[in-house]
Amino acid sequence: MPFSSFGLYFSQKKPPVQNVDEFLLYPLLYPFFLEIGAGVSPYN
Repeated sequence: MPFSSFGLYFSQKKPPVQNVDEFLLYPLLYPFFLEIGAGVSPYN
């Protein structure tokens, strides 16, 4: 899966509040994947 797909997925992904561990990681991963997605994705 290319990075653009990761960026597109995470930019549209809503915080999974039902999973505490994933919810805690989400704010850390979101800007990282969003930046990658915006950098290489043709959908920005």
